[in-house]
Amino acid sequence: MYHFYSTFWMTYRKDFAPIDTSTMTTDAGWGCMLRSAQMMMAQACRLQWLGARWRFLPKRLPPPSYCKLLTWFMDVPSPRAAYSLHNMLHHGRVFRKPIGSWFGPAAACTMLKRCNEEHVNRDPSVPRIVVAGDGVLYLDQVVAVATDSHYGFASTVSVSSSSSSSASSKDKEKGKDKDK
Repeated sequence: MYHFYSTFWMTYRKDFAPIDTSTMTTDAGWGCMLRSAQMMMAQACRLQWLGARWRFLPKRLPPPSYCKLLTWFMDVPSPRAAYSLHNMLHHGRVFRKPIGSWFGPAAACTMLKRCNEEHVNRDPSVPRIVVAGDGVLYLDQVVAVATDSHYGFASTVSVSSSSSSSASSKDKEKGKDKDK
């Protein structure tokens, strides 16, 4: 039962501050993919910081890192809530879809990545995201992000918009040469 309590569950919400210039105060009916992406990110960070065996116990005060993580996903238009629906949709403008539209997995992961880039600029200790844009996660791209000299070494969360495998981007180029 405590495992269930320890797993993040982001679902449709209502009565939050309007998103951007819209009058939307709920994501019911269109925000499912964005909430799924938030859950994936939150769960990966929880595992990274607290470990797989950590459990939320209702009668105990959770560790500060758990509380900090929760604030990242609050539905408020604030830099403190780095992965809020508001901030994700701010970065979703590049898709030129109105707020209230359904976004697919690739778009949701792209929005998270852009939120993460802003978040890392404010706090270099934040895990960085690598998105497998073409369905393949390249090891050299993960290593490059994880060891970026601008930020120093930090943990990395890999997020895929489809099922992915691991290879290097050089292997991808070799595959292109074979097709010629």
